Amino acid sequence: MHGLSLSSRTALSLMRVLSIGFPMLFPINVGCTSTHECDVKKPEVQDKDSSKDVAENGQSNTQKKDEDSSKSSDSETLKVFKDDNGFLTKLMGYPEVSEVFNEYFEKIKLTRLDEYQAHRDEIWEVVVMHLCNCNPEIEDEVLKRGDAAVIKGKMQELMMGSSISLLEEIKLDGVRFKTTPVEVFKFFNDYCRTKILSLSGTTNVNVDVLNSVNLDKIKTVKLCYNGLTSLPCLSNFTNLQRLDLEGNNIETLEAKNYYDQERNDFKTMPKLADLKLHKNPIGCVNSNVLQVFTDSSAIIHLSNVVIFCTYDSMKKKLKGSGIKFIDSSTGQEVKQSEVSN
Repeated sequence: MHGLSLSSRTALSLMRVLSIGFPMLFPINVGCTSTHECDVKKPEVQDKDSSKDVAENGQSNTQKKDEDSSKSSDSETLKVFKDDNGFLTKLMGYPEVSEVFNEYFEKIKLTRLDEYQAHRDEIWEVVVMHLCNCNPEIEDEVLKRGDAAVIKGKMQELMMGSSISLLEEIKLDGVRFKTTPVEVFKFFNDYCRTKILSLSGTTNVNVDVLNSVNLDKIKTVKLCYNGLTSLPCLSNFTNLQRLDLEGNNIETLEAKNYYDQERNDFKTMPKLADLKLHKNPIGCVNSNVLQVFTDSSAIIHLSNVVIFCTYDSMKKKLKGSGIKFIDSSTGQEVKQSEVSN
């Protein structure tokens, strides 16, 4: 309508009339593919006072949208870890970080492996978390300043300088897992010379999944303060030498998780030399652990006593310790009166 000028009040009245007389041409919710609920908000008259745009909890609506977006991004992009404060999602989103990872894995000639291609994103996540666990200043930089150039420089310094030795120890203490990345650990075991796996104080680590693949290059595993209530079976760590289980909730040291019903026998860990069980409320030791830890020189560290993996050592060392010693062949406790000095 050329040349026709209407006041805003007249135009608004006309729109109200037309909306009654004509059907809507497009449904409101067409094209809504978001996982969040699609709400249609009524038009509101904006107050000039910017404080009106603040939610009841004191956060601005913009802040709330940013937080919702961050949570959604976490669930969509991260495969291994939960990201409560958003730093990992933000860090993984930097193109500069991708450049460093591509450069690093090309340098150590692993990019063409099928295992790398299949689990690349998970591998990158674990390496980033390992780096941040060992170098907390990276997380500080991401959350406080977010200078991509500084972050890239720091990661290049850490990764390119140490080459493959960077992954000889994987440290993921205190993280929150979405899933236990056993395929990544297998990749590190087979191609990255990883010897130490530290998973202390973690949330949602699944020991059964951890033991579902052959991790024969790992020499040390740390599972401290993980709320374990029994000796975990790690029989697929066939060359494991040191197992640290400090600070768990193990009350009885026994080999029940190593028993193989099909073979009617116990799985063994012949290379284990050192088992740490400090700060566990152990009140009973069953001699069947000797069928798992077959090296007689292996040492078991309890909170108040150190024992060797022999029947005689257990019988003598546990005398007067307040810890019961159960003979697995009889199922009965070995009485202190039966133990010679």
